[in-house]
Amino acid sequence: MEFGFTEEQLMFRDSVYKYAKKEIAPLAEEADLKSEFSMEVWRKLGDMGLLACRFRKNWADQAPMS
Repeated sequence: MEFGFTEEQLMFRDSVYKYAKKEIAPLAEEADLKSEFSMEVWRKLGDMGLLACRFRKNWADQAPMS
């Protein structure tokens, strides 16, 4: 059984890491001191699709009923 990451998962991980290192890390100390985070950063995270779960349109058809 293979438990390694797919190429797509590795690319996703690398793009999130690069974004965090470039855009978030320089602001982290100031954000901690102010107890707030830049809305611009939140917007960029949203644009990258990192603030919401994605699922297939037919997911509800496959979900078990409780």
